[in-house]
Order: sequence, then structure tokens, then C-alpha cells
Amino acid sequence: MQRQKPKQNTRLLLRRLARLAAFCLLALGLVGLLDQVLWDKGGTILGFYEEPRDTIDVLFIGGSHANAAFAPIQMFERQGFTGYVLYSWSQPPWTGYHYLKEGLKTQKPRVVVLDAFGLTYGHTYMTDIQINSTSDQYSMLIRPGYNRLRLALAMSACQTNHRPFTDYFSLFQFHNRWKALKKEDWLWFLQDYSTTGKGYGPLYTTESFPAQVMPADTPENGLMEEPCEKYLRRFFALAQQEGFQLVVVALPYECTPEEYGIYAKTARLCAENGVPFLNYFDPATAAEAGFDWADDMAEHAHVNYKGAAKLSAHIADWLAARYALPDHRADAAYAAWQQAAAAENADLARMDLRMTADLAGILQKAQKAGYLTLLASRGVLAAGEPEGLEGVCAAFESAGLDTAALRAGSVGVGLWLLGPNGPEQQLWGRMGEELALARAFGPAGGPQAELAARANGHTLSIRLNGEELALDHDGISVVVADPVTGRLVQNICFDSADGYAPYTD
Repeated sequence: MQRQKPKQNTRLLLRRLARLAAFCLLALGLVGLLDQVLWDKGGTILGFYEEPRDTIDVLFIGGSHANAAFAPIQMFERQGFTGYVLYSWSQPPWTGYHYLKEGLKTQKPRVVVLDAFGLTYGHTYMTDIQINSTSDQYSMLIRPGYNRLRLALAMSACQTNHRPFTDYFSLFQFHNRWKALKKEDWLWFLQDYSTTGKGYGPLYTTESFPAQVMPADTPENGLMEEPCEKYLRRFFALAQQEGFQLVVVALPYECTPEEYGIYAKTARLCAENGVPFLNYFDPATAAEAGFDWADDMAEHAHVNYKGAAKLSAHIADWLAARYALPDHRADAAYAAWQQAAAAENADLARMDLRMTADLAGILQKAQKAGYLTLLASRGVLAAGEPEGLEGVCAAFESAGLDTAALRAGSVGVGLWLLGPNGPEQQLWGRMGEELALARAFGPAGGPQAELAARANGHTLSIRLNGEELALDHDGISVVVADPVTGRLVQNICFDSADGYAPYTD
């Protein structure tokens, strides 16, 4: 009997080890599940995971500068290659490196375009403290796994606050999200996070700046942080290892001499490693793209949608001329990209019109986009400067609208309806006489909408689907609606008592 004890003890030990292993696996499974549930799923990189495997030709890596400047759908329309912007806010190069590693799990890009702004870490308009805070909040949006662990280690080691890498675990970083968890968080694996923008986020504001020019003889200043240079070299090595062409780009923003010195070093390191450096602070490059610092910046740090269109067109042509990028425009397998292009163009046209505040421009863009435009007069139109009314008449005439009554006395009440094919209704009456018009629209067999107006020269009512839109100003009111969706596009009034200045509220 004593000889059997070792065997019994061994079996008992094995059973206990098996139970311990099962418990550990169950605990790890539960921790992994909680990690997935608590993980913040608000980043656009989630849309990247929805892209079919090996269908992205160009990956764009960077922060908000890249998000605002690179429009993959517009590049697809122009040259036919596909792209995606893998960005996170205030993205330093170590974060960008692991975002690229994440992208390479499912895609084999022929070209990777890296936004150089992250290389100025610690020496730009954002302090390192600000960058750390933003990066801490928005970088850990890649899926849980080994690469995210490596990213946490890199952030802990490279950022100046040196937080413990365990702080970036979802269980610690997002533990407060349990209060706001939704069904979608528990069923994340059933959600569709696809996006038509492919990581592009257009900005619809405009602020003017003098042209930012990096002198050709700009010296290096030794300010590039050591982790930035280390990870730039890792990008070089990864390009060699994975077989893609790396391109580094300096995008427009209000730059400083210190940053120019960092970009001078970037240019040298790129040249030494056979990597092109496309610098939009070079006046020749900016001019080639047609970039206008007075009209193409959203604010000091980012280009607007007009600047993005120019930069995207330029870099699409630049990449297509140098690398063997495929043209998928005639490929039925990429029909979804054509559909995304149609949707993006519609959104851009709508937002471009919303950003337009001159009457002639609104009427021209509304007709080009196929919108319905209702114009109505209220009050004495000649109350302002004569040239103001002359400008109104010129805008009307450019759209084919009758201005005889306006020019004859400019006292009365008028309603005009302009469609994509020209004027549809034009009503003019004496002051106090009530005029009304209504226009139903909508897709055949689909939901119908109505744009209606009633005016007597003293009062004005404009309704879209029953919602009152008339603004409380004398002059010319303009309402633009999308006849396909029934949505309001523009609602603006040109005040006759204020020189026909535009008002939107």
C-alpha cells in the first residue's frame, strides 16, 4: 500500500494543477471579456477593422493633421487606389508605429504615408503635457491584444509623464465606463463600425494666415526628442521588413523656426534611408498643390475641407506617378467605394453651401447640387445702400430670376422658387398683398416633403416639413433644401437695413 501513495499523490497533484489551470483560464477569459466590454469603441480605427482583408493600397498614419488633410475617397475618385487614415489625436511616432503594426495585421499596403508632425513632440504649439493627456485618452483604441500591450509599454517609456503601462489597461483606463455601458458594448462583435470617410474628418471653417515657408537652408537644431528619432528609424526598418514604400509628409499648419529645424533633420534622415520627404512648407510644393494659406486653413493647426481637397489631389497624383498603385474604379468588387464617393460628394456639396455667405454663390452652388431654393422678400428692400440692392439683383439675374419688379421700385412682396433646372415659380405683389407657394418633393414612392412660404411684405413664414424657418430680418430670406433627403441645407437672410449683410439666426 505504501508503494501506491506516490502515484495517488501524483494524481491528486495533477488534478489540482488541472483545476488551477482551468480556473486561471476562466479568470483570464473573464478579464479579457471585461476588457473588450469596457474598451472605448469611439475611434475611427474601428471602421478600419471592417475593411476587407488586403484591400487597402495606401495607409496614412498620423494625428489630427492627417485626419483633416487626407481624403482617401477623393484620392480613389482621382487615381483609383484605396486608402485609409489610421489616426489618433495628438499622435506621437511611437503611437503611429503601433497603429501601423495594427494595420499590417489585415492589410498589405504598397505605400505608407507618415505625417511628420508627431516628430516635433515637445517643441510645438502643444506642450508635451497636453499631448500626453490627449494621447492617453485617445490612443488606446486599437483592439486589445499583444500590439496594444506593446503600445502601452511604448507610451509609458517614451512620453514624458512615464505613467505605468498598467494604467493603459482597459480595466483601469475605462473602468468608469461601466456606468454608461450599452447593449452594443456587450455585443461589440456583432456591430458594424464601417465608415464611408475612411478616416477623413473634414473641417468646415476658414481662417487666413500668411504663407508658411521653410527656408531651403534651414539648419538642424538638435531638438528632435530621442524617442521620436528612434521610432522614425523603426518606421524605416519596418518598411524594409514588410516591403512597402514609406513616404514622410509635413502638412501645412502655423509652424515655428524650432519645428523647421526638426523637419530639416527629418529630411536628412529620410534622404539617408531612401525615403521621400514631401514638405508642404516648401513654397514650390505648396504652389504645385495650389495650396492657399489665406483660404485653405481651418485654423492655425489644421487645413479645412478646401485645403484637404487640394492636398489630397496633389498627393494622389504624386503617389500614382511614382508607385505602381492599382486603379480600382472599374472593378465591380470596389462598388462600395463608388457609393462612398457619391455620399461624400453629397456631404461636401451640402457643407460647402452651408459655409457660403454670398447670395450669388449660394444660388449657383444650390443649382449645381440639384437643390431647391426658396427666396422671399420682407420689408423695404431699398432701405440699405443702393449697391446692396444692385448686388441682390445681379445675383438673381445670374440664376435666371426676374428682377424687373425689384429694379422698378423694390417696394412690395416677392416669392421665388429656384430648382436645379432653373426658376419654377416667381410671384410679386404689392406691399400688404399676401402671396403663397408650396412645393412638394421627394423620391418616387418614398417619403414626401414640402417647402412652403407665405408673405405679405410685413410678415414672412417659411416652412420645411412644417418647421418654421423664417428669420427675423428685413431683406431677402433664402432657404435651400435637398429634394432627395428632404433635409435643410441652408437658411440665411440678407438684411436690407444692414447693407444686405448675411445672418443665419
